[in-house]
Amino acid sequence: MDVKGKRIHFMGVAGIGMSAIAEIAARRGAAVTGCDIAANDNSERLTAAGILCLLGHGPAHLREQPDWLVYSSAVPPDNAELTAARAAGIEVISRSNMLARLMAAKRGIGIAGAHGKTTTTWLAAKLLLDAALDPTIMVGGVVPALGSNFRSGAGDWFVTEVDESDGLLLEIRPAISIITNIDSDHLDHYTGGIDQIEATFAQYAGNTRPDGCIIGCADDLRVARVVAGAGRQSLSYGFSERADVRGVNVRLNGIGSQFDAQLAGRKLADLRVTLLGRHNVLNALAVVALAERLGVGEEVLRRALFEARAVKRRLEKRGQAGGIAVYDDYGHHPTEIAATLAAAKLLAAGRGRLVVVFQPHRYSRTAHLLKDFGTCFGDADHLVVTGIYSANEPPIAGVSSAQVVEEVVRSGHPSVQYIPAWSSIVPHLVSVLKPGDLVLLLGAGDVWKLGDELLKRV
Repeated sequence: MDVKGKRIHFMGVAGIGMSAIAEIAARRGAAVTGCDIAANDNSERLTAAGILCLLGHGPAHLREQPDWLVYSSAVPPDNAELTAARAAGIEVISRSNMLARLMAAKRGIGIAGAHGKTTTTWLAAKLLLDAALDPTIMVGGVVPALGSNFRSGAGDWFVTEVDESDGLLLEIRPAISIITNIDSDHLDHYTGGIDQIEATFAQYAGNTRPDGCIIGCADDLRVARVVAGAGRQSLSYGFSERADVRGVNVRLNGIGSQFDAQLAGRKLADLRVTLLGRHNVLNALAVVALAERLGVGEEVLRRALFEARAVKRRLEKRGQAGGIAVYDDYGHHPTEIAATLAAAKLLAAGRGRLVVVFQPHRYSRTAHLLKDFGTCFGDADHLVVTGIYSANEPPIAGVSSAQVVEEVVRSGHPSVQYIPAWSSIVPHLVSVLKPGDLVLLLGAGDVWKLGDELLKRV
């Protein structure tokens, strides 16, 4: 859809996804404004690009009568600005619907799944960049090579991460859909549990354009079922013998991963990624399948995989001091945590202990996945659990990080400490750390802020 000349106002514009959509719309000729409850790096980037970013929410923001008001899922439905827009006859659309409108002018590649979609999106985007296809890109994290989380390209392809948290992924209609996995999460929205989540992904797969293709992980039985029922051309990837693109001879270490890919009667030997862990080999295999679908040559594929560096906050090194290395990761779901710790253990091998500081994210997630949190920290030699990062979610009576600690202890973990007071975390770490230890700050909140203070103290 052509947005040139449209006046578009974005509520929640400082969000990482919304800020990218707003700037892409502006670069396509829309007159863009936005607002959010607080300023951050994203809103400052928009301001530097000439986009008016207002503080707070309120009907006064609508004086210029925009054609469309785009809202994020963080905006409550009874918000006064949203209500005023509807009363004024302004077309009110979701973030996903706006993304779909921008994608409609391109050939979309949508990467969805409970885990791994941010990294897979960047790997896919890097493939198209190296193939000189000049894609538009939207990633759910800051990519150092882009200097942000998006790129506005002139080519036919639009590569984007697709978020399933609020069910609005059903508004996206890609030409190629990649589904990494299906897992229990966002159970505050998906009250029907994992079966409802699978049904939603089945609808998403069915929204793939009829002449398009679905690329799905063969190792995930729910994904395999969704792909089989979608009635579209498909390619599967994974370590399973039934995968069309199968990863074999996987070699993992603390500087990256190496593997062979078997596909269509041939083998691509010694593919390399600088990303750590078996889970990132799976992400890379999805992009091998994408290259096969697009007809991208082996040389370009090899270069893209090898040169792609991690998105920020994906096992990112914050620094080193006093013989202590400090890393940071966004992982906040038990499945992600287990995979990240397995990769971090490769980094720590031969050095010292893996010391993890985990900040639970949202009361609802903590409550729904409590038992799983109890069993996912086995690779941590010492675990510190902080208070819950609410992400503006109201507290739930009886739900606290102390329950996470109880579950971890119940699972038999030998060394876990509950430290709800933020100011006490770094002093505790300083008291227990030894030269050679690796500290991993883990969670989707602001736990990363501890990194600089810790490095100064050690």
